[in-house]
Amino acid sequence: MNFNKVEQAKIYLLAFTVQDLKGICKKYGIRGFSNLNKDDIINLILKSIPNNIFPSFLKDLEQKSLNSIISLVPKYFKKENPTKLESLQFDDKNNIIRLIFKGFKWEIYTNIQFLNLEKKTEPLNFKYKCNCVYAKEGGFCSHFWVGMIWGFRKFNINASRWDKFNLPEIFDELINNLDFKFFYKDTSKQEKIGIYSVEEFLKTNLMGKTKFNFEDLEDISAKEIIKFISGTKIKITENEKLKPVKKKLIDLIKDELDIVEFSKMFFNFKKNSRILEAKKIPVDIIKVEWGPPVNCYARFRMNEQDEKDLDVIIENNQIKHNNCHWVYHRSNFCSHLIAFFLHLSNRNLPKTLEYLKEYSKE
Repeated sequence: MNFNKVEQAKIYLLAFTVQDLKGICKKYGIRGFSNLNKDDIINLILKSIPNNIFPSFLKDLEQKSLNSIISLVPKYFKKENPTKLESLQFDDKNNIIRLIFKGFKWEIYTNIQFLNLEKKTEPLNFKYKCNCVYAKEGGFCSHFWVGMIWGFRKFNINASRWDKFNLPEIFDELINNLDFKFFYKDTSKQEKIGIYSVEEFLKTNLMGKTKFNFEDLEDISAKEIIKFISGTKIKITENEKLKPVKKKLIDLIKDELDIVEFSKMFFNFKKNSRILEAKKIPVDIIKVEWGPPVNCYARFRMNEQDEKDLDVIIENNQIKHNNCHWVYHRSNFCSHLIAFFLHLSNRNLPKTLEYLKEYSKE
């Protein structure tokens, strides 16, 4: 995540209200902002600031916007604040911090994934997603900074690894002073009592059969068989890759692998392919009530032609997904349901697993 100066300025400007932005316009003699919306005022400012004063303009923005956003962080730890930090979890397998913030009638979900946490001499690289308005507009929201402050303290990250822009002094103060102990849930301990990833649970329990025979190769194409072989010890020539003959490939697999080894490898291949397919499906989770009973509503839009209601409803713990062309079975979820539960686990992993475990028993 490397930002040029214009992108940095845009992120800073997103932190200001429309009135603040109009004040900036007046300060720098920019005209024509009166009837514009927030995005258009930001674009106008970025186009209007002369190059010779842009560095000082950027520095001024940096100080004001970051102090404004990061100063909101302590409020999430106070009972009287309308929105409070509900929980913080860390997935140590994927280096993901998951935070939940709760208001009176709303929930905010923030995920931060560190991509190079162990490479201590490199600039910190990460992915970040939050469902709040500010984050959707492209800025680093205050919810993000709650997670990042916890991450810096937990893993003793050196401030020099942050190469996006200068961090304000208040950042160090919050690292030293915020108390996360009432919110942090150690998922490594949860794993010892049977809590693990939704992805693994779906593969093992809700994505069809777990044992395979060589005959199952007949159901996939020669190109798919080539993909399967690439993940095994079997070696094939470039000519066999370019002009694959299905029967010869199947015979080769039978010669090289025993049935137990094949079944295990083909299980992983089939399940991983379906998980990857599901991860590409856009899911809009509109409502979640953990209950009990669980009630949830999510919608899918695969392409512009999908005008039918393609959705998932959980009503009083019962799944309804009636418009999918794949008539799913209780033990064999379609890609939509897999995508739905993967997204749902980003909001609350333990509760999603708890629901799936109960569902699979029925």
